[in-house]
Amino acid sequence: MNYRPEIDGLRALAVVAVILFHMSFDLFQGGFIGVDIFFVISGYLITSLIISDLKRNQFSLARFYERRARRILPALLIVLLATYAFSWLFMLPDEHRAIGQYVVSSLVFSSNILFFIQNKDYFKLGEEENPLLHTWSLAVEEQYYILFPLLLLWLWRNRNKLLIILVSTFVISILVANWQLAQQPLAAFYLLPARIWELLAGALTAFYLSGQVIKPKPMNDWLSMLGLMLIVVPIFLFNASTPTPGLYTLIPVLGCVLVMVFAQEGAWAQRFLSQRWIVGLGLISYSLYLWHQPILVYTQLMLGSLSTFAKLCVLLPIMLVLAYLTWLLIERPFRNKQQVSLKQLVGWLAPVSIVLMSLGVLGQFTNGFENRSQLFQRLASNVGFGKQCNGNVQYQADCASTQAPEVATLGNSYMMHFSKNLTQQYAEAGVLQLTKEGCEIGLIEKDPALNQNTCIDFYKQALQTIKSLPSIKLVVMSSPFNGVLDEDYYASLSSIIHNLNEQGLPVLLLGPTPDAPFNVGRCLVKQYYLPLLTAKQESCDFAVSAKQLKKVARLQELTKQAKAAKFVDLTETICPNAKCQMRREDGVLMYTDQGHLSVEASSYVLNKLKHQLPKL
Repeated sequence: MNYRPEIDGLRALAVVAVILFHMSFDLFQGGFIGVDIFFVISGYLITSLIISDLKRNQFSLARFYERRARRILPALLIVLLATYAFSWLFMLPDEHRAIGQYVVSSLVFSSNILFFIQNKDYFKLGEEENPLLHTWSLAVEEQYYILFPLLLLWLWRNRNKLLIILVSTFVISILVANWQLAQQPLAAFYLLPARIWELLAGALTAFYLSGQVIKPKPMNDWLSMLGLMLIVVPIFLFNASTPTPGLYTLIPVLGCVLVMVFAQEGAWAQRFLSQRWIVGLGLISYSLYLWHQPILVYTQLMLGSLSTFAKLCVLLPIMLVLAYLTWLLIERPFRNKQQVSLKQLVGWLAPVSIVLMSLGVLGQFTNGFENRSQLFQRLASNVGFGKQCNGNVQYQADCASTQAPEVATLGNSYMMHFSKNLTQQYAEAGVLQLTKEGCEIGLIEKDPALNQNTCIDFYKQALQTIKSLPSIKLVVMSSPFNGVLDEDYYASLSSIIHNLNEQGLPVLLLGPTPDAPFNVGRCLVKQYYLPLLTAKQESCDFAVSAKQLKKVARLQELTKQAKAAKFVDLTETICPNAKCQMRREDGVLMYTDQGHLSVEASSYVLNKLKHQLPKL
């Protein structure tokens, strides 16, 4: 297969579009189509190489996968190492645990599946704070290339049948994409079935060009320029609300095909895309794509939101330098069998991959290696009796302090951070933890992003357990109570309290922690480890919001109407005189994020309030 510089030019166009989109340039809201262009280019190039080898009876699956490993893994591992190392140094335990998941899923090319399961919204990259969210596209490609070469090898001698299958799969995939866009848009975006057609568009182009000689014609110039326009215009006109990958995506995909077919030697589009600086960008496009997202996410976490001008003038040059060095020192040598033998390739890839995967897996069991430092240990998530109690709906010894607990704690993660600490006040009585992360107390679903029945089922089962245990004498509830200002939620919470009271069970509501307008834990880490990046006047403290006072008033009203309920407000304890000091004079670090109390802060708050807690 002859080298075509205009293909590298297309790569440059695609990667620049993606980066400008991720930088939140308003003008490039459709830059996400750069990924679609990458898919088409990949389908074309890889299929062309396979066809060339098959025609010469030289195709080998082993060599194909070795070539893919040389192309993809070395640069990917360098970026994953850097991403994980930065996370180890500066990210909070929960965040570091999550990044361990992303690293492992990236290594096994399944991050698209993980992000789909986790409901990660690609169009909210700035909010996701995931430095590896962009690896979903690598996963799609590699999943495709597990099966595609096998299909070509199997049906190569029956070319007509092969083409019928490829065209049929192309059509079916488009239909699946459009159906999923209506039913489950995240599945359409992330998963292979709705993306196969884009890779096949490139593959079918390779089949067409393998049997054709495109002769120079005036019409070729116009068709190649039309193709270029079909790529460029959507970058400016598409946005996050454009259904993708659906019928609209056909526009840039068709444009890419037209360029690959008609931008032959001497054509206008070919001359433009073959300019030296554009080709240079295309050559480092893979490394540039890998580096850009971690740099954008980590700088935002450390420095806050930067202007698009600052991103363009400061971050883009950093990305280009790192991409060039990675291409020069990693990509080129590892792709050259003369410089790096297969044995050397495996000898480098295997241990690095094993170390990264081991760290990623171990991080799930050590809460993101919370013991990395004393500071991280103090800012680790307060999960009560342990992560095994997340979703617990019955008595189990690991989630209780005695065999016959008299106190049941009910709620979400905001109840978790009090569950174990309550044993200080109720040591003899004993405490049972019934909590589920992300589930606001109530029997109505308020968050459409959550599974519609998960939280309802949890509270139904947990309440049944409370009523069935004869030892229980007090139910303690806590959460942010964000829904208490809503009438439906208020009625649901009131109904739960009423039903418990009817069973002879009094209820204690531990009032919500005041919400911080930023991640306090991250602010404390930044102050501790990066004082030079923290302005002297910058503080991790904040003031009590008006919404907090409204929630408190509503909860006071609710408990007054109940038969046997008490509300203990946390506002004044955490924020004396409406000022929330996150690093107290006695050294206590209060929050781990926007509102969760640290272990030491939970103990501090309960000790301050112990005289208000009901006696048993």
